[in-house]
Amino acid sequence: MSSCLGKFFSSILNQRLLKFAENKDLIHPSQIGFLKSNRTSDHILTLRTLIEKYSHYHKQKVYACFIDFRKAFDSVWHEGLFHRILRFDIGGKFYDLIKSLYSTSTCSIKLGQNKTDTFSYRRGVRQGCILSPLLFNLFVNELPLYFNQKRY
Repeated sequence: MSSCLGKFFSSILNQRLLKFAENKDLIHPSQIGFLKSNRTSDHILTLRTLIEKYSHYHKQKVYACFIDFRKAFDSVWHEGLFHRILRFDIGGKFYDLIKSLYSTSTCSIKLGQNKTDTFSYRRGVRQGCILSPLLFNLFVNELPLYFNQKRY
């Protein structure tokens, strides 16, 4: 959806989805990516504080997990995204709009001066779409919950 009208429509959807997510407190507090008033340095400060508190002062081990999300947008499974959206009680016409955006999406690959034929795809959020960062956050939202589970 690269037209001006399409981008405007996506921005309206994004504003509504963000307001819904904020009102329902859907985004896990440890997720700060792509959210207003948050920076990567916030997590760096948090990690440094934890290391100082537990490692230096209490002589305990600190375990950290770093995930490289370099190609994260390309890895979002559409059916999984739709399932997550429904689990957040985002249904009705809004759900239908999101599903329609991704069900009718096509792309092509530019190779030098040539372009391949268009084809549909089942993975990845739309590159350059204002809605994609929020959809990605919702898709990976449960990840921090797995780290909080104690398994011995």
